[in-house]
Amino acid sequence: ENRLQTMEGLYCPASIDASGRPTFMRTFAMVQSDSNNTRLLSFDRDQMKWCVDNSCLSTDAPHPLRAGFVGTSWEVVPISDFDGAFEGKGVTKPAGPGRKRKMPDLIAFGATQPEYAEECKDDVTPGTPEFDLEKMNTQGMSLPDGNPCKLIAGVWIPQDPVRIRGLVIPQPPVAEGKSAWASHAWDGTDSELGAGTTYDSVRACGDREISRDL
Repeated sequence: ENRLQTMEGLYCPASIDASGRPTFMRTFAMVQSDSNNTRLLSFDRDQMKWCVDNSCLSTDAPHPLRAGFVGTSWEVVPISDFDGAFEGKGVTKPAGPGRKRKMPDLIAFGATQPEYAEECKDDVTPGTPEFDLEKMNTQGMSLPDGNPCKLIAGVWIPQDPVRIRGLVIPQPPVAEGKSAWASHAWDGTDSELGAGTTYDSVRACGDREISRDL
């Protein structure tokens, strides 16, 4: 016992620290006079060392058995459960502390490509470089009632001319949808048909209202 260090004993895993490394607590003291003292084998992240009390060895190994603590001021070796097959060839020697462990499967992190509804894509969204007003109106008019994107779409349906007593009388187009309108100046001239609500069309509507008020 005089040749043993007071820290020596059997250490078992007690917890996992913030780095994912185990912390070991001594469960059996080789020096009986030190058996009442609690001793821990843990990793010091600030010093990047494995320590028992104030005695430390430098390494960033994830486990002390993989650190190669052999021939150092203190050593770490695995203990056997003595569950051997005692045959003529003897008991198989347990793997040493330097054995390689299989690298665990790592979780792959990355962005997933979202699937957008047709009415939410860039080519039918006002303000995007790919925006197509005609496509937005066509797409919006095909949506079911209750879809908010249908409210910003509209279209003007051409009408066949009417013949009365040999005369061909053109018929005005018919508005369809919530966003089809006819604009004109204060005196009723410069009439223009529009369809599809965009940032520009809302601004133009406000400008026309101000112009009429003036």
